[in-house]
Amino acid sequence: MVAQAVTPFRTTESLMGMTGVVFAVLGAAVMGAVIATDSDHIGSDNLTFIWLVPLLSLLFLVPALAGAALIPTRSWVGGVLLMGNAALLLVGGASASGVGFPLGLVFLPGVVLMWRAGARAVARQNSEEIALTPRPFLVWTAGSVTPILAFLLLASRWYMTCTAFSDGTEDCDRQSLGAEPLVFGLIAVCAATLALLGLLLANLRIQGASPFAGTLARGAALFPLAGAGLGLVALWMPLSIIGVIVLALIGISFVLFFLPTQSRERA
Repeated sequence: MVAQAVTPFRTTESLMGMTGVVFAVLGAAVMGAVIATDSDHIGSDNLTFIWLVPLLSLLFLVPALAGAALIPTRSWVGGVLLMGNAALLLVGGASASGVGFPLGLVFLPGVVLMWRAGARAVARQNSEEIALTPRPFLVWTAGSVTPILAFLLLASRWYMTCTAFSDGTEDCDRQSLGAEPLVFGLIAVCAATLALLGLLLANLRIQGASPFAGTLARGAALFPLAGAGLGLVALWMPLSIIGVIVLALIGISFVLFFLPTQSRERA
């Protein structure tokens, strides 16, 4: 009796789920570093947050990693694991956000990518498999960096320190959550990454696409470039304006996550 070979299925969706896990842990690392260096309000003896937050996040996402690995051969089981872990991450992120500082922003990329990958795997033949090309990963990376940038922009202006003078005047200054060199350095890294991704998308050749379709596909580069521009503009803005910019960045992120992708049948 000859064993039946298992055909790999939805390889790109599997990598999509793994990408979600990677960016969820990366976001947790950024959050941990910012919180750990907020010595004025938390204390300088909490540097363990730098490694503890991403480590705990990775342990929490082990089922999602297992699900992503299972998708090519056991798509339904892998998809359920991914979607279940994404749902738990969403609940945890929302709980962390509360009515105060939106810590859950850094987990948004992981939730969206894991849920999409799992849902597509569960749907199987009801949705076309995404073609394994560089473009979707560039787009998803840009969408993942954008909420992290939004988190850092809010962190850069989160505290206000006021000094009262004898003549009745008051001088107020905004301070960042976490060490300012770290926060602004990470903002610069995120903005530069988005700019680079935009340039790569603008110059990416789409195989088998007509000139018009290729032009439309390269138009996706405008979104990460706009995100990088908004990040740089926000550096000079008060918190109230940064809040509006953050909403715009979240909108850009969702557009990038749900941009049409080339299917395997048309690859």
